[in-house]
Amino acid sequence: MAANAQRTPNEMSKKIDDYILKSNDDKEVPLSEVFGAQTRLIVLHNMGETCPTCLIYGSEFNGALKHLEARAAFCAVGPDDPATQKAYVKRNGWQFNLYSGKESAFIKDLGFEDDAGNALPGVSILQKKDETITLTSQVNIAKDDFCPSVLDVIWMLPENGEENEK
Repeated sequence: MAANAQRTPNEMSKKIDDYILKSNDDKEVPLSEVFGAQTRLIVLHNMGETCPTCLIYGSEFNGALKHLEARAAFCAVGPDDPATQKAYVKRNGWQFNLYSGKESAFIKDLGFEDDAGNALPGVSILQKKDETITLTSQVNIAKDDFCPSVLDVIWMLPENGEENEK
């Protein structure tokens, strides 16, 4: 992609399942609970402990966490087991939750797994209304040749990333 080409997220409106993820304490967590009190959720798709770029990308979002969480719930989902991810989060000082999608179809169903079963990096924006979870936009860094910054991710949110009403 040319350096000056317009880069935009893939907008959509796709209902998704209430997947079960695993916390770093090896507890099952329904995706609907990851939203907490928010109606929007930013999911950072992490390739796992062996990806040095994911460390940098996760640390970028960690630094902007209070700004992100003023607008939406935020988490990362990776392919490693909970114990590996717990050590990874602690070692890197991340303040956000990194859930394991290893035993879930979440990573694959959202398009962040290649044909060989390897996780791919990116960002998904989810919205919850009543009991329905909808995928509203996403960027697959490997496929879209675009690595969104924190500000790009805020702009991907419904309502243009305005802060949630208190």
